[in-house]
Amino acid sequence: MQFGGNPVSCAVGLAVLNVLEQEDLRGNASRVGAHLKDLLTKLQAKHQLVGDVRGVGLFLGLELVTDRALRTPATDVASMVVRRLKEERICVSTDGPFENVIKFKPPMCFSMEDAELVAQKIDGILTDIHGHASEHSQ
Repeated sequence: MQFGGNPVSCAVGLAVLNVLEQEDLRGNASRVGAHLKDLLTKLQAKHQLVGDVRGVGLFLGLELVTDRALRTPATDVASMVVRRLKEERICVSTDGPFENVIKFKPPMCFSMEDAELVAQKIDGILTDIHGHASEHSQ
């Protein structure tokens, strides 16, 4: 059996490569990803639920924990954050052995404004969760 491309497939591939280069989508992914990572790191300083922020480019993870010292996974909270973000039309998922890492894999055209919106929505959700937890502990 022989595998090969046909002229149409080759033309499509070249068109995609041209768009990647002309629109500097790799550079955009690096710049916007670094900005999003910085915004998420600021959320880590603000919210005890954020145990770690990691990743490169636009492929980032936000680890949620109930105890930073013990790194206790906040699986239920991560699931709730994903559900609430979907209500805001922001699609993310969970990952990791305990499903407590919110995984970001946006398209390469993701913008600085998109990154700021995502961080703002996560901040609001985590603030809301903390507020509800404080009410229940009283």
